Amino acid sequence: MQVALSINVDGNEDIYLYDLVRRTTTRLTFDPAGDYSPIWTPDGKRIIFDSGRAGRESIFWKAADGGGKAEQLVSVPNGWAWPFSLSSDGSTLLFGQVSTGTGNYDIGMLSITSDDHTPKLLLQDKYNEKDPMISPDGRWLAYMSNESGQYEIFVRPFPDVDSGGKMQVSRNGGNNPLWSSDGRELFYRNEDAIMIVPVEMEPTFRLGNPEVLFEGLYFQSSFSSGAITSWDIAQDGKRFLMMREVEATEENSTQRDPRKIIVVTNWFEELKERVPVQ
Repeated sequence: MQVALSINVDGNEDIYLYDLVRRTTTRLTFDPAGDYSPIWTPDGKRIIFDSGRAGRESIFWKAADGGGKAEQLVSVPNGWAWPFSLSSDGSTLLFGQVSTGTGNYDIGMLSITSDDHTPKLLLQDKYNEKDPMISPDGRWLAYMSNESGQYEIFVRPFPDVDSGGKMQVSRNGGNNPLWSSDGRELFYRNEDAIMIVPVEMEPTFRLGNPEVLFEGLYFQSSFSSGAITSWDIAQDGKRFLMMREVEATEENSTQRDPRKIIVVTNWFEELKERVPVQ
């Protein structure tokens, strides 16, 4: 089992692969420009990431075994773009973008499997919309928006995001949504709390009430940057991968941003107590 992550070494950010079993780290990218926000394709063969190597933040992908060169997938004229998630079949990439003209964060998509990699804007408004995540069945889009004055989690139909309105998932703030592997739960973050919301897909889409799943001082990405994914969930749905801030010691006090990778594995029993498993 491997984790893709970005690591800053001597002021340069690159993509690395960390083997959770062997505890070894392999460097994947070597460009002088910064490389960030890696995500795996579902088949595990490629890593999609954000890079400044084109002169501005754009989206590239590269073979996970390190072979070949990185290829550019998305570039936004007069702006920046970064990847966020893929559909479960690997055919569609959702990405965030910001225009230098408006400064607003928008959500776009493009086909990975077709020859036409022309990006398409999904959500573009006067407020910020970020962190798009497609449900496992490919029918729903979860994302965060500050249209109410603070960031909350919303769900819309996908890919026709205007076909059925939108539903607010979170209460009193929310960010960084994640779907469970079967689509029956939505997770999001509210300050130090990890929240869970039951989801019914059939006969109609329905959301349950948010509840606290667990709490902890885990690292959260800055909303001002909008381009860093600070947590993830394993494909088996039983583990979260998160980053935790490390207290300064003599050994690490000179490091700019010391962090540890944390695999949270003890949440599933609490989930079964809070949400009955059929």
